[in-house]
Amino acid sequence: MRFHHLIFVLISATVFVACATRGELQLTNANIVKLSKLQKQQQADLKALAAKLDRLYKFVLDVRNKTGKSGADLSADLASVQSRIAKLEGRQEELGYQIKQQNDALQALKKTLDDKFALGLTTMPKGFQENQESLYKLAKTALKSDNTLQSRTAARRYIELYPDTKEAPEMQYLIGETFMREKKYGPAIREFQMVHDHYKDATEWNFKALEGIVAALLAQQNCKKAIAVLKYLYRLDRHGPHGKAALKRIKALKQRQCSK
Repeated sequence: MRFHHLIFVLISATVFVACATRGELQLTNANIVKLSKLQKQQQADLKALAAKLDRLYKFVLDVRNKTGKSGADLSADLASVQSRIAKLEGRQEELGYQIKQQNDALQALKKTLDDKFALGLTTMPKGFQENQESLYKLAKTALKSDNTLQSRTAARRYIELYPDTKEAPEMQYLIGETFMREKKYGPAIREFQMVHDHYKDATEWNFKALEGIVAALLAQQNCKKAIAVLKYLYRLDRHGPHGKAALKRIKALKQRQCSK
């Protein structure tokens, strides 16, 4: 019970932050939409001015050819249009830079939300055909090639679409494994805990998830809590291979005289 309470507190402590961060995401999206609309309007204005410049230039040449006049007044208009176009071009570059900054910030924010709150905001590869087999295969192969973000995205999408299949516990475990590869041990514990909470009948993946929690706790140098999880695992599989392995690890860790 103490172990479950510990993980519950760990996860619930982030709820207040999540609300504010979602608001930040909405604001960032709104900024991008606003800047994109402004950029499109600027592009239209630039195109219209360029056409006007072209007409004025041709007219100046026609005046020179037919009357021999310099077309000074028209040249002044021409210079004015050229100046306005130069300003617009500079504004276009500025807008493009701002939009890039906003997009970069949005992607970073999505990554943060994905890591901290498992919101699954990342997207699948362009043109990818989502189905049970392709998502399962992508999640596994991407992890093998250390593309943890793509693996995690595919696994989460699989769980979203096929939550009741026999592969769903494995996909949930795999999400925890991606965070372990990234050395993000807090999120890893959270995802492994979800295997235990949501797929109690998937005994083998439950055991592996508990072992994953132990590994994450030890990586955080939290030896005493790791021993507590191992004791829980031993009680679940007292006569099985996972229980026996847990008992051996408990003895080994106690010999190290855990200080935390």
